[in-house]
Amino acid sequence: MSIEQDLSNKLLCFSAKLVTKFNTNHFSNLNFADDYGQTEDNLKFTECLLSNVLSIPANVMNKINLNSLKPSFDINNSLSQSLERQWSNAGRYTGKRIMKKTAKYRLWSMMLATIIVYFWLLQFTIESIYNFINLILGKIQSLFNLESLYLASPPSTNLIPILGIYLILSPWILDVFIKQYYHLDKFPQDRLESRYPETCETINQYCQKYYRSRPQLKIIQTQTPLLLTYGIPFQSRIVISNGLLQCLTDEELATLYATQLGYFLNGDVSLMSLLMTLLQIPYLIYWQLASLGEQIKFPVLRRPLAWLAALFYGLYWFWKWPTLWLSRQRVYDSDRFAIELTKNPNALSRALLKIAIGMSEQIVKSGYTPRILESFDLLLPVDVQQVLSLGSISPKIPFPDVIQWDYTNPKRHWLALFSSHPLIGDRLYLLGKCAQFWQIDPELKLVDAPISIQNGLWSKIKKCYPTLPLIPQALVFAVAFGIILRSLFWGIGKLSEQLNYQPLVWMYKSYPLLNAWVGWLLILLIVFSMISFSKRFPLIFPSVILLNVALNFLYQSTNGRLNWLKSQDPILEAWVLIAFSVTLILWTNRYFPSPQSSLNSNEADLAHLLSKSDLPYQGQYITLSGRLLGHSGLSNWLGQDLILQTDSGLIKLHFLASGGWIGELLSLLPRPLVYVNQLVTVRGWFRRGGSPYLDVELMTTKRGEKTQGGHQMFVTLFALACGAWGAYKILKF
Repeated sequence: MSIEQDLSNKLLCFSAKLVTKFNTNHFSNLNFADDYGQTEDNLKFTECLLSNVLSIPANVMNKINLNSLKPSFDINNSLSQSLERQWSNAGRYTGKRIMKKTAKYRLWSMMLATIIVYFWLLQFTIESIYNFINLILGKIQSLFNLESLYLASPPSTNLIPILGIYLILSPWILDVFIKQYYHLDKFPQDRLESRYPETCETINQYCQKYYRSRPQLKIIQTQTPLLLTYGIPFQSRIVISNGLLQCLTDEELATLYATQLGYFLNGDVSLMSLLMTLLQIPYLIYWQLASLGEQIKFPVLRRPLAWLAALFYGLYWFWKWPTLWLSRQRVYDSDRFAIELTKNPNALSRALLKIAIGMSEQIVKSGYTPRILESFDLLLPVDVQQVLSLGSISPKIPFPDVIQWDYTNPKRHWLALFSSHPLIGDRLYLLGKCAQFWQIDPELKLVDAPISIQNGLWSKIKKCYPTLPLIPQALVFAVAFGIILRSLFWGIGKLSEQLNYQPLVWMYKSYPLLNAWVGWLLILLIVFSMISFSKRFPLIFPSVILLNVALNFLYQSTNGRLNWLKSQDPILEAWVLIAFSVTLILWTNRYFPSPQSSLNSNEADLAHLLSKSDLPYQGQYITLSGRLLGHSGLSNWLGQDLILQTDSGLIKLHFLASGGWIGELLSLLPRPLVYVNQLVTVRGWFRRGGSPYLDVELMTTKRGEKTQGGHQMFVTLFALACGAWGAYKILKF
């Protein structure tokens, strides 16, 4: 690049920054947001700025080709907030009307159920590790004729003091981890008071009203918008990032701090701190193994490290799953507390949307999802997966059009079943309802959600399963159908005994109909009965866990008179497996519609797709083009961080090899991660669940390199394996 071109490029970018400092109305005729630097008005403005304002010599001006000027960076992002995103800046409530207090029994039941499940989960993990070690020791013993080699797993009661120690030390452990990897510093009190007086006043009001000690305020030196809360009583922390301070006003920051103070008041911070401390163990091992593998040049050594890293990443998700119910419920309660304390639901709405925008822009700038957004996602104000498309697509279409699906869909609570946060649209809708309660204008003009009609239990169950992914859908159907088949064949066996037809009597005598499955069926019937009277289905998880604990206690206290609660029934398991296999095979084509049966298989517009409130649950086959974002090393071996940056916005990609995770580990074919930062064309099925995503069928680069996704193949192989397993169980009898 010549000196003149470089100079002109920098000056054009400088002129863009000058424009953002002026009132946008003065430059409305220049259309900077449409195609900055390309329109005739823009060129005239730039030429005037270069020659008159900056006094560029004429000989240099003559050598500058203004028509070919292209900024060296994407200045649309720098102009987007001032020129394209317009905020209503709706006001706050100043009256004395008080909202009704919310009951805490949902949150407390979630906390109790989470403690029980996590204790079981850790116990199961420890026993599995010891069993694996003993398996290896047994092979060594038989190979070298050694004496008995066996490690006895420690009793489960030993976990209680260990978890107690982790609970007490969790604030300092998380401090060390964040400081080591993310540069944690103290947030000076004088800085908060001078720059954010309302935020400081909100914290003081909370401490005085509820007689609580002031939490320690800390800051992370990163541009990613973050807000984390952890600790134990008298040792609590609220951690914020520079990026969040830069994108929020004082009143918006005050409402966000109020949500974090709500966690302290509700009493769930200590438990979440313990869970996050435990979750950092497998995540840190996964991260370090992947980093070590990147430094090794020998493929023979790199692949085992990639396998181990993927194993610990899977363990991280396995430990994380039981916390999702509690995480969603605590967010609902903290939002409610924040607006009760600040009486400013509109500021909280703006804060959540600005965080979504900031996260999306930071991902585009970095080229991947920052690790802290994944490792600490349970503590973030929003779920990064949910707001990925919302934050990036907001300049193209209004916010209400993007989030309409989240709060008008009658099955939205089933859609968020595997999400760490409630749907962002549902949260914004509830905040708007709070503004209407106080008779103030809401920040977002949202249409009213349709009133759900309280139908019967069977109607609710029948309507819930299409919203789930394919495998949970088939499992719900297979359990019900398997119980019906088991009862039917039990009746056939009973009739065969009466008719003295011995070949089929085994169906009746081999295993009784009353067994552990009946106990679980009783639990499910009670839970589904609760569903018929619930709108948000908030108590499914704790109800199942607490009822199971009650049945176990009943079994222990009856001295074996209820042995059927613990007995197994391989015949019932076989029928469930067969029903599951047949259901998967029959529903595969419906879940993966072909291009001929889809609405449109040509190049799709992401903005148009996200604004559609009637998108089919089974997905729509589309084609998208853009730049592939994500980590490019072994840390992305399973393709968990793949994002497509299109002209409209960002969309999460789900890529799966033909053999699932096992196929990902063993596959020698090109992986999508090798195409990171390249322009690609992706074909697949667009879906809307807890977050919008695209199931990848085929990914093609500009050079013609192709990578085939294997969702359909994996489902087919999995279905055949389950069917074969069920048939084997039946043939054993």
